[in-house]
Amino acid sequence: MKKDIFKWFFFMLPLLSVGISSCEDDEGSSLTAVTNVSYEPTAGGAIINFTAPLNNDLLYVKALYTNSLGEEVYNVVSVYDNKIEIEGLVDESKS
Repeated sequence: MKKDIFKWFFFMLPLLSVGISSCEDDEGSSLTAVTNVSYEPTAGGAIINFTAPLNNDLLYVKALYTNSLGEEVYNVVSVYDNKIEIEGLVDESKS
């Protein structure tokens, strides 16, 4: 089961992106990738460590993923943080 979670994680890793938003322009947002990505596995998820791009307009980092129930979920952290936790990757049917 852990191998399946890690395969899924490496498949989803490129989708980890940063939402860039400006206080002056709320009509749209741009996406850019974070760098130096590593992870620490946890029970049913992972803690993803990263380096955010240097950008004065950057407000937050958002991880968008699909949990084991098939629901699209996300977590958001401040630009001043360098890690984000994802949860809900436990697949009890394979236990």
